[in-house]
Amino acid sequence: MSRLEIAARPRPAGDETSPARERFLPFSEPLLGEEEIEAAANCLRSGWLTSGPCVLEFEKDFAEYIGCAYAVAVNSCTAALHLALASVRCPRSSTATRRP
Repeated sequence: MSRLEIAARPRPAGDETSPARERFLPFSEPLLGEEEIEAAANCLRSGWLTSGPCVLEFEKDFAEYIGCAYAVAVNSCTAALHLALASVRCPRSSTATRRP
């Protein structure tokens, strides 16, 4: 039985260990077609998972798409925020505030 089938099983009243839904409820459905699947497979086949030619091509294409000279791909939003603060030479002693 797959994880999805297990997650979709009905749960008896009072049984907190079984799933509450009869049908799996994903956070978001992936919107991937054959072109995206093939591109991911080609990247995996290349032997480069990070910082390889696919990433360089993505950075170049993205920079062109948004109309700037350069773009840098990072692995997380935290890394992106750190890079953004470093790019404006924000001192380490600074305090960043955000709205909830």
